[in-house]
Amino acid sequence: ILALGMVMVYSATRNLVDDPSYFVKRQAVALVLGVVAFLCILRIDYRKFRDYSLLAYIMVIVLLFGVITPFGSSAKGAQAWYSFPGGFQFQPSEVAKFLLIVALCGYVNEHRGDIDPWRVTMIVTLAIIPIGLVQLQPDLGTNLVFAAILVGLLAVAGAKGRYLLVLVLLAATGIYAVVSLGLLK
Repeated sequence: ILALGMVMVYSATRNLVDDPSYFVKRQAVALVLGVVAFLCILRIDYRKFRDYSLLAYIMVIVLLFGVITPFGSSAKGAQAWYSFPGGFQFQPSEVAKFLLIVALCGYVNEHRGDIDPWRVTMIVTLAIIPIGLVQLQPDLGTNLVFAAILVGLLAVAGAKGRYLLVLVLLAATGIYAVVSLGLLK
């Protein structure tokens, strides 16, 4: 699959710049970094992540806030990346997806079996802050993933169906308001 992906990148980009393999080289570097990260994470017992849930949440906030400051770079109307030398870009919202799961799971683990309306409100509040920071970029796609993470986590955590229904209705109301007010670009 990886080789097929590299062939597709070459096929789609060989005529875009002077060096036909420029984008393939970039993809290969990203592939190697991804495999190294995969192998490092594979060696960690996933249950130990919950010990770092507060750190994960702080990292989410710092990464997402930093990208909307002058440290972040803008492209096509969205300020959602950090640019590094060599043409590499880092989109913190991709890492924030994983870190948000770790952070929220840590909170849910502390209150296992006690997911009442107050706990649901706290979980939603913890998720709303990163969602708001992503919306400032703006990146609706990532926010939809964050929302799916939130609902999935609440469902797995044992939140009652009526709590989830209330959240879905609130979300539908918010979506309707955003669309009717013309806030989407």
